[in-house]
Amino acid sequence: MYTIKCQNIRVVEYRSETAKRRLTPWNWLRERECGIGYPIDKGRERSEIVAKLYSVMSPVKCIGSALQPTLEGHGSVFNLEFSPDGSYLVAACERKSIKVSDPLSAKEITTVSDAHDSCVNFVRFLDQRLFATCSDDKTVALWDIRNLKRKIRVLRGHHSWVKNIEYSSETGLLITSGFDGNILSWDINKYHENSYQYKRLFHMDGLMRSRLTPNSGKMIVSNTAGFIVIVHDLDLSTLDLDLRGFDPVEYYQLLVQKKSEQLADYCSEYADFFTARKNRVEIVAVFPEIGRASCRERV
Repeated sequence: MYTIKCQNIRVVEYRSETAKRRLTPWNWLRERECGIGYPIDKGRERSEIVAKLYSVMSPVKCIGSALQPTLEGHGSVFNLEFSPDGSYLVAACERKSIKVSDPLSAKEITTVSDAHDSCVNFVRFLDQRLFATCSDDKTVALWDIRNLKRKIRVLRGHHSWVKNIEYSSETGLLITSGFDGNILSWDINKYHENSYQYKRLFHMDGLMRSRLTPNSGKMIVSNTAGFIVIVHDLDLSTLDLDLRGFDPVEYYQLLVQKKSEQLADYCSEYADFFTARKNRVEIVAVFPEIGRASCRERV
């Protein structure tokens, strides 16, 4: 039995020989984000759930406007993040500011002007009150939603624009990535002599973004060349050591240039990276023109 009607939301019911469960579209999206699959026919999944769920979505209200003729406007919104309990919505804005709104009433609560010295790229909540922002000013800032008059701390370690923030609740580590090609980890529970210590986990030329899966079991890293790197069975405590000497850009160049002999030598020399029990690397390098990735280049 498989039914959904998004404007009058019905329950999606999934049956199998061993289990019977009821699944709403919202829970389905959450389960899918966490990588928990259901034995639903792919064609029906895409045509019935995805199409109907997203086709009925429309804006209820616009909070603020980027189309302001003066420099007083916040400019483009680069990122949005809800607090864990959904009581706050924080926007990272082009013109150095962050905006805090109430998503239920659709009313703006406050705006922090000059939150950074350049555009604010990303917002990430760490718990109900603490969140982090990053910027093209090469810094990461920690904030308390209860008092936005000043930053809690400023983290300095990147040498170029900082574009992404992730947080591993299990380890308490903040993970940042920037256009300097570095992925850094910060233990925000340890503070040493007016600064937080950081560790460089990985470096890759052309790095664009990095993401953690919701359970922090995998890290996905994208590159300007058009490939992504997936690190399976992620262990942040040893990632810097486990990936030392690994250069996915070199592998990708050999793949694109079809230098099979050199590629075989590379695969032989660096085979441990692709077969390790933890921090095991996979490179996704071939994509179809339309749809999902059709081929994974795995050694």
